Amino acid sequence: MSRRTNTVRQLELLCAFMEQHKDLALGRVRSKEARPLAKRLWDECSNILNPEGPARSGKEWAKVWNDMKCRIKQKIIASNSSLHGTGGGPSTIVPLTPLEEQVAAIIGADVGPLPGVRIDVGCVRLILI
Repeated sequence: MSRRTNTVRQLELLCAFMEQHKDLALGRVRSKEARPLAKRLWDECSNILNPEGPARSGKEWAKVWNDMKCRIKQKIIASNSSLHGTGGGPSTIVPLTPLEEQVAAIIGADVGPLPGVRIDVGCVRLILI
């Protein structure tokens, strides 16, 4: 099976679609009653993205989005751990690309080891949400 690579344009359009449909982006439309809505939205998303590059079904685009969210969350958590770790040496913070920053803004700022707690790095303080 060959691997299909998404175009940058497709990923930009996917982020724009998710900004408009935050409940879908955050996985809040999973109930039995909401599944038809989620399927309709993913099919609509597929119709928007497919002319820009490799074609995928709505279900495949949902997997692309979830994989992208997971990868970015892991990157943010690794950077936060490196920033707050002890042991000396240079930190291994990997900066986010503009597209990754956009996804992080969509999924929220409280991505980290403590759910519901955001770390304000500028002042090094915890803010309970």
